Amino acid sequence: MQPKSIVEIFSDNCRRFASRPCFQFKKKERWGTISWDEAFQRVKELSLGLASLGVSKGDGVVIFSATSVEWTLCDLAILSLGAVTVPIYQSSTPEQLAYIVNDSEAKVLFVEGDAQLK
Repeated sequence: MQPKSIVEIFSDNCRRFASRPCFQFKKKERWGTISWDEAFQRVKELSLGLASLGVSKGDGVVIFSATSVEWTLCDLAILSLGAVTVPIYQSSTPEQLAYIVNDSEAKVLFVEGDAQLK
């Protein structure tokens, strides 16, 4: 039996656990939950958005963000297209960031907010 990919395991779990919690996270002193169904829907919407921007198999997509639920959802959307996630650490210098973005020939860049965009 061939090992399953992360995307296949995620999809199987979405079907299997549906309305059960997939992610629990704390934002601004409050706890939130995302079900497997909701996670699947968000990943689907993100992957459709990426595809509409021309992202396809083998293309690089940068994520410049702190670790978060959103980071994970973006990663799963990228992988579901067969594209390549190019993570950039929050501590990277502007020079390192520019090098990674240019060297990866990324088609899209996800950022956490205005500070990272600048």
